[in-house]
Amino acid sequence: MEVLFDILYAAGAVLLLVLGLLGCVVPVIPGPALSYAALLLLLPSRFAPSLGVCVWFGIGCAAVLVLDTIVPALGAKKFRCSRWGVAGCIIGTVIGMFFGLLGLVLGPFVGAVLGEIIAGKSFLESVEDARFAPKALQAMREAYVEMPSQSLKDMILRFRARFSL
Repeated sequence: MEVLFDILYAAGAVLLLVLGLLGCVVPVIPGPALSYAALLLLLPSRFAPSLGVCVWFGIGCAAVLVLDTIVPALGAKKFRCSRWGVAGCIIGTVIGMFFGLLGLVLGPFVGAVLGEIIAGKSFLESVEDARFAPKALQAMREAYVEMPSQSLKDMILRFRARFSL
């Protein structure tokens, strides 16, 4: 009976890993979180990874989730957004995650525009300053797709060069 449960755990982990890999391409699917869930699903089986592996992968997963939120804000900050615009971009990114691909593209932009309006800028100035938030998000997505073939340092250098940080 124990072998049957091991097979079920492994099959569930493979399914979660496939969904996690799909999440690297489809922005609506939380790829890192699903891949980490696959790792945790193996804990009660004989295929269980060590605690150290779980901790390191957990730290990596948390870092990727934080970067998903912060990178669009860095792009907005680089292109003249105020603190309110950056905060709006972060909030818009988080809210946009619940509305699929369109939400991921428009969320940071709309959030940055609303933040700039709160900061006292006119609507046209707000749109002008916030228009780079989705471009920062796109640069981050491109870096994720290219990440397996490059080192993390190269990915960061390409991102910094693209936005002249």
